[in-house]
Amino acid sequence: MNTEIAVNEQHPLDHPIWHALSTVHAHFAEGDELAKRYPADVSPLAAVREQSPQAYASLGKLLTRDEVTVFFLDASPRVPKGWRLLHDFEMHQMICHAPPPAADHESLIEPLSAPDIPQMRQLAEATEPGPFRSRTIEFGGYLGIRDAGRLVAMTGQRLSLPGFTEVSAV
Repeated sequence: MNTEIAVNEQHPLDHPIWHALSTVHAHFAEGDELAKRYPADVSPLAAVREQSPQAYASLGKLLTRDEVTVFFLDASPRVPKGWRLLHDFEMHQMICHAPPPAADHESLIEPLSAPDIPQMRQLAEATEPGPFRSRTIEFGGYLGIRDAGRLVAMTGQRLSLPGFTEVSAV
């Protein structure tokens, strides 16, 4: 089977990191036609076009020796000899086909920006919604709720590909 054709025939959500880094997030992409990643200070997410020795070798050139990266794949990763798989578990995608009506408390929700990064990182470290790094806010769309000036809740965007945007850091 030609793996290039197989990837092109997949639904973008079957290989979301690859499709994001190849389209809407191409400006973040480091890598080549076999492997792509986000800059380490943005996100640990990375993708291989297919699970081949050549694609993993290409990805290996993008990573430091002990760097951890995260994949979203439609099958368990088949990492090459010498690589260490730390976790492999099933994740479920949820799709919102129609946004809910705005709530009355919308005035409590405010956009977050670069000056908010220290509080955003502190909240992410306390609640562990997933990795939040110094440039993660560049994904955009971050909103927060404050209590007495302290950030107590936030959400934002992460992966973005044609037709889909992932809600993250909830």
